[in-house]
Amino acid sequence: MYWYYAPRTTEELEKLISRLDLGHGDHPEKVDGEKVTPYIMLSWDLGHEVWLPEQLTLKQDLLALVEKGKAWYGVLNESWPYKLLDTQYWNSAGVAVAVVAVLGGGWDWGAYIGGTTQTEDEFDAYRHVMRHGIKLPIHFAKAIFPHIANPYRP
Repeated sequence: MYWYYAPRTTEELEKLISRLDLGHGDHPEKVDGEKVTPYIMLSWDLGHEVWLPEQLTLKQDLLALVEKGKAWYGVLNESWPYKLLDTQYWNSAGVAVAVVAVLGGGWDWGAYIGGTTQTEDEFDAYRHVMRHGIKLPIHFAKAIFPHIANPYRP
């Protein structure tokens, strides 16, 4: 089960790495008896900034955190919306149907469902549902995205 963090700047990332390394993250240790693993989501820009030569220490600290098994990290594709956590996508007879899990203003999340015929690809459907979708009740959201441990936004 994962607890998602989405730092916006190298300064926020440095503070987060320090807190997680010391075992002081904002996430619970277990949810429903299952261990919770922190997952650091880096935007495309921040992900590339971390790999610049002048950020060598930050890069090493991030990789050390992963090697110690204290967190995972990933860099979001530049085509994806910044706070998208996970997705499900179907297309039937030209109607794109998507369910998206998105990070809230804090560390909570919500899930939305919707459909559209106005898409070029599945990423357009995700963006459409993030803007115009219907929020799912918690029991549907947890069934579709059971690996997300963060609190569900009411």
